[in-house]
Amino acid sequence: MSFHATTVDPGVFRRAVAIIDQPWATEIDHALTAPTGRPRAHTPSTILTLLAITTLETGEAILTQAANVSVRLSVQQKTRIGLEGSVDFRYISRTVKDIANALDPGIDADTGEISEPRLLTPPTELWSRIISGVIPSRFPATSTQAIDSTDIEVYSRRRSWSKDGRPDDDAGALPEESVALPDEKKRRSEPGWPKVGADGRFQNSIDPDARDGYRSGKNGAPKGVFIGFDDHLSVDVAPCGGEHVPALARGMSIAPAGDSKTDAGIALIEALQKLGVAVDEVAVDRGYSYGTTEKWAERLADCGVTQVFDLHTNQRGMSPGPDPRMIYIDGALFSAAIPAQQRKLPGFRIGMTADEKTELTGQYDDRAAYAFRPMGGPDLARRTQRYRGPALAGTVRCPNVPESMRLPVHRRPLTPCTPGEECGCGATVTLGPEDQLRSRQKHLYGTRKWNESYGRRNAVESANSLIHDTRAKLTRGAIRVRGLHKHGLLTALIVAGVNIALMYSVYGYDAGNPCEDSVTLVARVPKKQALHRKPRVFQRPHRGPRDKTEPAPTPGTLNGWESATS
Repeated sequence: MSFHATTVDPGVFRRAVAIIDQPWATEIDHALTAPTGRPRAHTPSTILTLLAITTLETGEAILTQAANVSVRLSVQQKTRIGLEGSVDFRYISRTVKDIANALDPGIDADTGEISEPRLLTPPTELWSRIISGVIPSRFPATSTQAIDSTDIEVYSRRRSWSKDGRPDDDAGALPEESVALPDEKKRRSEPGWPKVGADGRFQNSIDPDARDGYRSGKNGAPKGVFIGFDDHLSVDVAPCGGEHVPALARGMSIAPAGDSKTDAGIALIEALQKLGVAVDEVAVDRGYSYGTTEKWAERLADCGVTQVFDLHTNQRGMSPGPDPRMIYIDGALFSAAIPAQQRKLPGFRIGMTADEKTELTGQYDDRAAYAFRPMGGPDLARRTQRYRGPALAGTVRCPNVPESMRLPVHRRPLTPCTPGEECGCGATVTLGPEDQLRSRQKHLYGTRKWNESYGRRNAVESANSLIHDTRAKLTRGAIRVRGLHKHGLLTALIVAGVNIALMYSVYGYDAGNPCEDSVTLVARVPKKQALHRKPRVFQRPHRGPRDKTEPAPTPGTLNGWESATS
């Protein structure tokens, strides 16, 4: 519904109330209500409800549209949310600013003393509570979560470029390939710009918290640089081989673009665990897993979480193992008896056909026979993992391991080991935190099991598409405020609305009019044929030569297709 409508749809109003009628909103009301002095004309919850209605109607979070909503509410709706009359843009803007300021510590201008924030909930935890509060308990969170970041471009125009035209991002971040930049004429900076922000990075717009970051190429467009924030989302992922689950967002962390993805990712995982999400595995891209061992892998182990990820080209290759009888290949431990032709395999590239990918996966599966296999789960507290050699695991036959020679000849390869000489095929080893902790994962890179597990990360890509294109319009201009916390608050309201739309489209569950827990919800079956691909009614009929064997169109059809009106 457009915000120019005369009334607010009752269903939209109920869903907006469902977003705000949560404990986190009550905490904001208490934190921003002074015990003395003149009371607020309207509580923050009332203003947030207007913003929630705006996000549901338009997919955006523009404050002037929220002010317009206050005029279009009925008397009963205003009474329900405690609104008297209407509010203007300035009051809504001031309320959003008050909530953002309540998340920061207070500083006494005279003494310099730092006091606790009025709102004690950390920002990442607050955003996660907003977006997950609309999800009922009948949709429990999955133990595996997919995490990825997407760009939020600020509305403030660019006034300058950094010295080299590229973001001055974290030193341990993923190395970026060449990025298409504007020509020198378009990259001229205004006098006095760029400025240096409080974090020491270049500030290229009047938004004090926005920074330059990389934006991946889409729809054939090259990778580029944008100015704004990175929105890190965590969504549900089905178990391998399990039933599909919708990509409901459970947590959100927002940071200036180009900042450390590892810090934002760890903060997001910690917030999920505080909210009771029993996450024990995350599927991440190389923006997180490429971080140093100290910044990512060790902190992930401290959270009791394992990961599944893709390898960067810098992480692939061979290196000596903890013993001369062993060798590291693509981050995994192998016996040195592995044939030379299997030590270096090509990587998966974009645009591979299904047959090519299947063939390459088969080569990785063949190589996996020589790999050390984990004995039980990892000891995350000690950051160790115990492994057994491939002959002990029963994946190869080795003359130095007599029991392995009884395995089927046609199903287990024979190693070239010399009888009587030590080899790694029958060894056991414990890898510690200093032994390739950064590249360890449950399944071997490139194998069928790894592809199935890592392929689940596409769920978060679907969620990013929902908030940018399908269910919301989180593009430049959708949010017109300045500051990190303001963007986090409004983005969280947008994502909460997307969660509501996703539950309704998949299960028919309306958060504004929830059904009883006893009612069984079944996922809707997608339509076999996309209706939008049918020819339009006003399309001109095909006038080319007709094959004599082709039957003539019947009345009421258009080129053999049923028209939309027939």
